[in-house]
Amino acid sequence: MGLKLFSTTLYMTWDAPPPSLWALLGGTGLVLFVIIQAASFHHVDPMLGYRFSGLRIRSLLEMGPLLVIIIGSAWRRRGQY
Repeated sequence: MGLKLFSTTLYMTWDAPPPSLWALLGGTGLVLFVIIQAASFHHVDPMLGYRFSGLRIRSLLEMGPLLVIIIGSAWRRRGQY
């Protein structure tokens, strides 16, 4: 489901400037995280609690897309595009 959501976003916004494209993909990742959280399957919750390099997977899935949105926004704000 996530791969289809990302590929659809890329297809629909392919002509957008790269900073906007990064921000849109970050937003798509955040929407996917919300869908995973809302579904709250019992076998998914333990997986989100695992740790990777000292951080919980849940935190990485939540903060990663936000970081991508911030990078795309900062890139766009600097006026390079």
